[in-house]
Parts: sequence; C-alpha cells; structure tokens
Amino acid sequence: MLVQTQEAHPLFSIFYSPRRTMRRVLDNDPTYLVLPLIALNGIAKSLDNAVSRDLGTRYPLVVILLGCLLGGLIGGFIASYILGFLLTKIGQALGGTGTQGELRAAFAWSAVPTIAGLLVWPILLATLGGNTFAPIDNDLAYNPVAAFVTLGVAAVTLALGLWSIVLNVACVAEAHQFSALRSVGTWLMTIVVFTVPLIVLALAIGLAAGLA
Repeated sequence: MLVQTQEAHPLFSIFYSPRRTMRRVLDNDPTYLVLPLIALNGIAKSLDNAVSRDLGTRYPLVVILLGCLLGGLIGGFIASYILGFLLTKIGQALGGTGTQGELRAAFAWSAVPTIAGLLVWPILLATLGGNTFAPIDNDLAYNPVAAFVTLGVAAVTLALGLWSIVLNVACVAEAHQFSALRSVGTWLMTIVVFTVPLIVLALAIGLAAGLA
C-alpha cells in the first residue's frame, strides 16, 4: 500500500509529474494498483482494436463487449509480462537497474491516460449503440450529435494515447534510473524484439496456407 502524503494521488500526478510519481510508487510499493491498471489497459486496447476492425458488421454488441472484456484481460496480462521482461533485460543491457516488477509497474502506470479514455465509452455507447463498432458512414452527416460525439471521443482518445507514449518513456527511464533517450532506445528495441517474431510467424502461416 502506498504511504499517504500531502501530494496528489498517483493516478492524478502521473499525468503532470510522471518520473516523480513513478519514483514515489516504486519506493513505497511497486505492486500498488499494478494488476488493476494492467487489466483496464488491456480492456481499453481491446475496445480500440474492435473499433478499428469494424467488428460491429459481424457480431452483436453484447458479444463484442464481452469479447473485449475477456480478451483484454487475458491479453493485457500476457503483454505486460512479456514486455516487462523485455524492457527489463534490454534496459539492463543499456545500463539500467530496474527489476521486472519495477518495469511492469512502469508499464502499468504509464497506461493511466489510455485507461482514462474508458470514461468516454459510456457516452459513445449511449449515442451510437449497436453502431459503435460499425464503419463510419454517411448517416453521421445527418446526425450532428452522433458526429460530434464520435469526433470528440476520437480526439480525446488520440490525445490520451499520445500522452501514454510520453509516460511510457518517462516511467521506464525512472524505473531504470537512466535518461529519457536511453528509455526511447529501450522501447524501440523492445518493440522490434516483440513484433518481428510475430510478423515472421504470420508470414510463415500465410505461406503454409498458400501451399496447402
């Protein structure tokens, strides 16, 4: 549990003072809120992915929401442990001192802006209903309220997502006790190591399917 001080709660201070907030969490309790944050981040990413894939054209709204909830929870925890491991090892190779637990905490806390984007989802669902996960069509031109909400939500989630990227760099830098530049390098190498095997696997499966 985090020691109570006169400072703002970390869920607020992480937005404007990420390194100081991350150090406060790591020094007091590196596990503080990590599991809930990882779970919520997974759900948020799963919802965004469902929108980008236009799943509303194939599945009912309830099925999509349940799938995002379950898939987001599972995927969020798997990603956090894989990325936590890679960020730890690659960061240590660059001179960092963070442990896997500290890097998972950094990954979780840097996602707070993305998680905050979940707050706009009830508005989006109430406005668009079953069309939330369907392609945007010309009907929005005749529904100014839906168009305003859709564009507003898109702008908010984009801004929060970009700020999460900034916090990713700051929190990893603080966990490893090195510069933001080394943190950027750590993230870039982690992304390459994480994605290249997936791309190779996808190509291999596609090739095998083509030869079958």
